[in-house]
Amino acid sequence: MRFWRRLSRSDINNSQTRLINGPDDPASSSSSNFGSSSCALQPGFALTLATARSWDGTYPVSEGLQARGVLIAGAVLEDGALLHLPGQAPPSTPPQPSREPSREPRAAEGAQVPPGARPLESGRDWNGLRSQIEARRQGWWPAFEWQRDFVACLVARARSSEQAALLMEAWAPLGGELNAQGHALRLFRDGRKLYVAGQKADKWAALQHLLGPNAQHSAGVGDGANDVCWLSRIALPCTLSHAAPQVLAAVRERGGFVSRRAGHAGIADVLSFLLQAHGPANREPGVP
Repeated sequence: MRFWRRLSRSDINNSQTRLINGPDDPASSSSSNFGSSSCALQPGFALTLATARSWDGTYPVSEGLQARGVLIAGAVLEDGALLHLPGQAPPSTPPQPSREPSREPRAAEGAQVPPGARPLESGRDWNGLRSQIEARRQGWWPAFEWQRDFVACLVARARSSEQAALLMEAWAPLGGELNAQGHALRLFRDGRKLYVAGQKADKWAALQHLLGPNAQHSAGVGDGANDVCWLSRIALPCTLSHAAPQVLAAVRERGGFVSRRAGHAGIADVLSFLLQAHGPANREPGVP
């Protein structure tokens, strides 16, 4: 089918990173299944990574895939705020900060921009915005630190998910104030990370930019709440048994694939399903 021409993969968590690079036990069958399935997918699929991670956080996944002979057609980073364009595969070594002047919006200090990457929204000064937030810092805010490897958004990391939720409540009036100034921001939480990003920058907007009309005809897998925006719009959404409730609902509503298994085994299930063009034994009953 046409919509299986592209595979969009999102929400790269630690277990998936270990699966791609190989778990601690090199004899793991799930790692072997993933590697062989990934290579078999390559001829018929253009693989696009879509994640809320920075390039620094995504690099191990890219390196692991390329080591297995799997090429990446493009990447959506920082939850859609940063694009890595098709045909410009991520480099095989971590990028180094450029000392040359750039016309792109200034990145957060310490961030490394991979060659070929650019923000979905241009013209933003994230260093300046961070300074504005720091100028309004209150002593009663939960403790946090800026994660400085992000390029096209701001990310504050709290000590726990609970403290991140409290920080988001504390920042809500600030977000309204900044938006009233014309910043057009969205504020959202992912675990203990609090994101400040452009309102127009999300995974679906970025995938549309990368894939064009093929975005809606793609197959993809995701398991986080920030994946609903695109899983609810593509032709063949897939997810795992441990996914957020809203993700499971979106995938089932579109008649997608839900593996009963989680982690390494679940990802191998999804790849097997895409290769075989029908669900394996672990597919949920009643899902076509």
